[in-house]
Amino acid sequence: MRCHLRQAADLQDEGRFLEAADEYTRALAVDPSNAELYLGRGVVLRKVGRVAEAIADYSAAIESGSGRLRGKAYYNRGNARAAAGLLPEAISDYDASLALVYDEPRILVGRALARHRIGDASGAVVDYSQALVLAPGDAGAYVGRGKAQMSLHRYAEARRDHDLAIAADPGCVEAYVERARVAMLQDDLEQARSDCDMALVLDPNMARAYCYRARTEGLRQEWEAALADFDEAIRLRPGYANAYIGRGDVHATNGRFREAVADYSRAIELDPSDAYTWARRAEVHERLGMHSEAARGRREAARLGATPERKDGDRAAQANRHG
Repeated sequence: MRCHLRQAADLQDEGRFLEAADEYTRALAVDPSNAELYLGRGVVLRKVGRVAEAIADYSAAIESGSGRLRGKAYYNRGNARAAAGLLPEAISDYDASLALVYDEPRILVGRALARHRIGDASGAVVDYSQALVLAPGDAGAYVGRGKAQMSLHRYAEARRDHDLAIAADPGCVEAYVERARVAMLQDDLEQARSDCDMALVLDPNMARAYCYRARTEGLRQEWEAALADFDEAIRLRPGYANAYIGRGDVHATNGRFREAVADYSRAIELDPSDAYTWARRAEVHERLGMHSEAARGRREAARLGATPERKDGDRAAQANRHG
């Protein structure tokens, strides 16, 4: 059985995940109650996208395992459930994992991510803070806490967290992009653009950095620069709805209404649930004399919850768009 384990580990290190899964399966035929084998197979199955099977293996490891190994199985099942969108179930798994393995910051980070995704930003801040007690130099935890602070409209705290992330890891591209988003809300457009520039030095193919820089340029009324950056964001990520929305905003502001309609329409195809886009397209349809289309758009925007303050140029609307 140990021979199978070593072989599976070697195959996993080489990226041969399906072959590693087969090796774990052969080992389980010899020892069908071995929690370590179920856990190992679950890990490689998740790496190839077979999430439901991975969850089943993690569950078997929980059933047959004990102590820290069982805690690790709960953690991995929590990650798999979070990836599948099963967030309350994931949080329950992280809770169980922490009861068994209380000194692992990554478990707290996993629960923080899940809490933030279900709208519990305050709970996420608590978990990130506890993780940072255990791992004070974890740039990712600072970035995560900063994002949660943003959701709570604590912009100074969010910016401080991104500062700390960059101090801990000057190559943390996510920290620069997120600090740019905070800087936009604080009307610090120079800092926002500088952070986007730095993010693009670190990762020249990061579409979100181009999109955020374009929004900063739009707020500065640097229209051609904004269009060029939105174009590049879309080239890098053709399904990026927020880049189409931003480019549509620039076109609409500059009276290019048909181009704006085309961009808003593409954004709606990609994300039909965004009330802001329906409302913006309705405004442009009205300017074009397309009154029935405008009325339909307003109805859909109202149904989805559009609010009057989310209008073109509003910094909160611009900066709080995630990519």
